[in-house]
Parts: sequence; structure tokens; C-alpha cells
Amino acid sequence: AIIQMLRLVGSAGVLGAPVTLVDSLGNGLHDLIVAPLEDLKRGHIGHFGTGVARGGISLISNSIYGVANTARMLSAAAGGGLARCTLDEKFARQRAMGLENEKPSHALSGISAGVKALGRGVVGGVSGVVVDPVIGARRDGVGGFLGGIGKGMLGLV
Repeated sequence: AIIQMLRLVGSAGVLGAPVTLVDSLGNGLHDLIVAPLEDLKRGHIGHFGTGVARGGISLISNSIYGVANTARMLSAAAGGGLARCTLDEKFARQRAMGLENEKPSHALSGISAGVKALGRGVVGGVSGVVVDPVIGARRDGVGGFLGGIGKGMLGLV
């Protein structure tokens, strides 16, 4: 029961899913050790170097995946928290829906989605610094203007 509870906490996105990171690193290390040994067990001494190369590639790719996935989950959790700090429910909903709809299928689509999201974020943040104070001033006067400045600055971050 304790192990399952630790796995549940360890898989939490807000922590960057450390269990996934450890699993990825463990799989890479396993392949680094096992792939060359399998070649030796089969009597393919000449393929030992190929096994080391396969295991090394697995270690590198699993390490990159584990670290990138952990960074993605940490930044998503931080971004979600900041979105809620804006106190703009519409923005938070749009952000959440956008994240659900943009699941990349390969590295190039992931990079493309990241660049698009960065562009939208910069444009939205910069425009919010100007637009939010104006909307706040129209709605609530000076207090709304000051609140809009704060909201715009949070959006910029």
C-alpha cells in the first residue's frame, strides 16, 4: 500500500512525474547493460560493439525523453497555476483546452506546437499589458485600471 501511494505521488504532474523520469533512465541503463550481454550470450562476440551502441542510443533517447517529459509537466503545472493567478476564467479555460488539443505526434510537431504557443503567449502577454488596463478602466474606473495593469503584468509572465 505504501509503495502504491509513493507511485501515485511520484506520478503527479505537479512534481514533474519523477516516476516516469526514473523509469525512462532505468530502461536506458538496462538496455545499455543487457543489449551487449545478449550478444555475448548468443556467441556474437563481433556484435558486442553493436550491442553497446544500441544500448547507448537507448540510454540517450530514454534520458532525453525522461528529462523533456519532466520539464514539460513541470512547466505545464506552473503555467496552469499562473493562468489561475490571472483570475481570468475564460483565459484559463482556453489555455486548458489548447493544451488538450495540441498533443504532438512526433518531435517536429512538438517543436512546432511549442513555437506557436510561445508566439501566442508573447502576443497575448504584450497585448494584455495594454488591453487589460483599458478594459478595467472602462468597467471600474481607476481601480479597474490598476487591477488591469496587475492582470496584464501577470499575463506577461
